[in-house]
Amino acid sequence: MEMNILITESQERMILNESIGREFGSILKRNSDVGKLITSQIKEIMGGDKAALLTFGASIGGLMGPVGDFLEGKYPSMNDVEISLLLTGAIATFFYNSPKLIERIKDKITDKGLEREFDVTLSKTQELNETFFEFMESLNITLFRISNVLGFAFLIPLLPYIHQISEGKLSIMDVNKIVTILLSYGVITISSSTLKEIMVKLIKRFKG
Repeated sequence: MEMNILITESQERMILNESIGREFGSILKRNSDVGKLITSQIKEIMGGDKAALLTFGASIGGLMGPVGDFLEGKYPSMNDVEISLLLTGAIATFFYNSPKLIERIKDKITDKGLEREFDVTLSKTQELNETFFEFMESLNITLFRISNVLGFAFLIPLLPYIHQISEGKLSIMDVNKIVTILLSYGVITISSSTLKEIMVKLIKRFKG
């Protein structure tokens, strides 16, 4: 015997929003794991020097995750440890003011004969970072500056999904719900008001 279960439009929207939130959360968690991997590399290289550590998370993974994917495709024989070392070197080069750390990472890269691959990693990281900055700057986001671009980088892998949901009908309440779910994962450092502003402006941009 078949049973048809009817749900209201508001229930359908709630289910959809929670599904979107879970998908976004899954991406954020994967990005955070990339950040933790880079953190462990720095701990190993610096010998536990706490002064040399940064709090890596979803934002680091948001930027370096796509670079890592690029490296895996370009260098299929390269292992995870080597890729992680290259990503750590790129982060140290662009966002970490520690010549001592950079020198040690470069020594490890040289020991493994990965100088050419490191140059490619730096180039790809710079390209992605500049493209993302220009895009975000065009949105005129409050408090967004070149000095804090890393704090917003968690958005990079989310952009295709935000573009997809912008094709539907989203209310401010829907956006608020998605923002609340995203923040509940505890890996985003920007405020709820800033995240909401970003979501609204991104959806408007993608809607054209």
